[in-house]
Amino acid sequence: MASRTPAAGSAAGEAWRLAAAFAGYALLAALYLRPIWRVLGTHLAAGLGDPLFNLYILKWVAHEAHRGFAGFWNAPFFYPAHDVLAYSDHLLGPGLAAAAFTALVPDGTPRWVPAYNLLLWSSFAATGLAACFVLRRSRFGWAAAWLGGAMYAFSPFRWDQLTHLQVLLMQLIPLTLWSFDRLLASPSRPRAALFLGCYLLHLSGGSYLALMIHVPLAVLLVNRLPDLRRGGRWRAALPVLGGTAMIAAAAAGSLFGKYREVARAAGLHWGPSVLRTWGASVLSYLTPSLVNLYSGLLPDFLHRPENSLFPGWVATSLALLGAWDLWRRSRAGGAAGEPPATTAAAPAKLAVWQRAVLVALPALAVAGWLAGEARTWSVPTAPAFHVTGLPPWATRNYSVPLALVVLGCGGWLALRRRWRGPRTPRWPDLDPWPRGLLAAGAVTAALSFPIFFDPLSRLLPGLAAIRVPTRFDAFTNLAIVWLAAAALDRRLRGHPAPSPPRRALLVTVLAALLLLEVCPRPIGWEELEEEDDFPDVTQWIADQPDIHAVLEIPLADPSLPAPYLVNISYMYYSTLHWKPLVNGYSAHVPLAADWLTRRCCRPAPDPDTLARLRLWGVTHLLIHRSELPLLQRQQLDLWESTHQADRLYAGGGDRVYRIRPGPAY
Repeated sequence: MASRTPAAGSAAGEAWRLAAAFAGYALLAALYLRPIWRVLGTHLAAGLGDPLFNLYILKWVAHEAHRGFAGFWNAPFFYPAHDVLAYSDHLLGPGLAAAAFTALVPDGTPRWVPAYNLLLWSSFAATGLAACFVLRRSRFGWAAAWLGGAMYAFSPFRWDQLTHLQVLLMQLIPLTLWSFDRLLASPSRPRAALFLGCYLLHLSGGSYLALMIHVPLAVLLVNRLPDLRRGGRWRAALPVLGGTAMIAAAAAGSLFGKYREVARAAGLHWGPSVLRTWGASVLSYLTPSLVNLYSGLLPDFLHRPENSLFPGWVATSLALLGAWDLWRRSRAGGAAGEPPATTAAAPAKLAVWQRAVLVALPALAVAGWLAGEARTWSVPTAPAFHVTGLPPWATRNYSVPLALVVLGCGGWLALRRRWRGPRTPRWPDLDPWPRGLLAAGAVTAALSFPIFFDPLSRLLPGLAAIRVPTRFDAFTNLAIVWLAAAALDRRLRGHPAPSPPRRALLVTVLAALLLLEVCPRPIGWEELEEEDDFPDVTQWIADQPDIHAVLEIPLADPSLPAPYLVNISYMYYSTLHWKPLVNGYSAHVPLAADWLTRRCCRPAPDPDTLARLRLWGVTHLLIHRSELPLLQRQQLDLWESTHQADRLYAGGGDRVYRIRPGPAY
């Protein structure tokens, strides 16, 4: 399908074309993130929830870089919990990039907000470029490669993840997978260095995609193993591959070992409803992002969080066409131009009962799959509807539905092979790289479904730490884009090739349809202060050497859709002083913070809570009096008269108290 080599030309010419491709993606990203050029230094996209939390992490990485990473994992929130950075993505690489940018910005100029926005904008341009480069190395023409890069960079999945910078930073996924396959195809030190560079940079981007990429890497390895074993090639390749594996394992072990250590010490785990909330269903692959122009075609009650996995109309149509091309190729006997295989003998005629069994087994698999889908949709998830009235065997877990699927599919394959004879598989006729990529896409797509993810998470190390299996779509979508680019390239450069005017017309129409389709609705931008505009109380706290740890009150803002998000603003303002903060926000919440949320504080800690705070080592309270209701302000004044804490600061609607010595328990 894509066996032709790229058009001849110098390496310099190819580099210039890649630069032009990057410029195109960059302009599209700026247009789709409109008006980023006007709000680059003052606003964050998609709200002040997770984006603000990620900005806090970026600033923490830069802070620790100046200190030699002495306390990197021990970020100062959720005090007195330890190593809380491992509760979420570490963002080491993006944090260092942001720190390098801010070091070049003159004093008095916005630094951190534009640093975040440049990472956001560049993630689209760089992801498109990486996909385009890999598609070019897959021997596709420039039109198919560039449009494929646009499908990957601006897919509905990525727009749905706009608040999660750690997921948007996907540019190293195509490069890491491609460089690993190149290394396995012809092991050498330069190829090992290329793969390790991509792999280590990918690990530095965060924990989610860094952990997930090991699934497609394992599939690519299995795909290439027969070639390595043939003729004893593995013996000559062992020094290079073994050394590469040891370096990669050491890096991955040091990263994920810390996450595992913290999870065990803090008892971090996900409850039984998590997979049903964040796992995929069949409908997920038909669900666009809410910011897509055509999102209204699907009713709101069918939208589930982080389940916008629809690849797009153009990408889906071309990918189905590419899959059809592969099927026709397998039926025709392999690659284009190869003679068809010898006609096999007619299969034996089956008895009526045998045909009935071959019909019943797929029906059994469908029943099991529908039971799994019903379980996924049985958890209440706003605004999506949920299924009720299911039998206990369908709601307890995914074991019974999975058993029915395996029994139905496995039994059908085994009996059909036994009764009708084996068919010669044509899958191996495909080139190893696309074969491995498509297999990896199929495996990651399967893992996005709870019916497969649930049992495998108990067997494969690391999977149980994943809360959102649908993020495997970052890898599945690459395989879909390859199929789409292959179908387009075949029609642009196939035999007989269309005339230049027809080719230009086809590319123009497809490009216009694609770029219109992937264009999102206007993105919401929220204004955010830089450090020079922080509340005065934060600078006062920074100047007090005797402040050890602070609790900020109120702990929640009832005016927000998610009241606990107020803690993210406390974390952001604390970047001016980096004093340990009892408040916090992350994927996990420690038991101490959960206890405090239930006990405190309306409007101030009671004696028992103060005793617990003393035990933890908390020395000061920061109470935002202006944010309290009138009744709680009056109660705060009465609380002051009890002399359980000394007021040290009052200004701008804020008050700071030092907790007096007393019992600690």
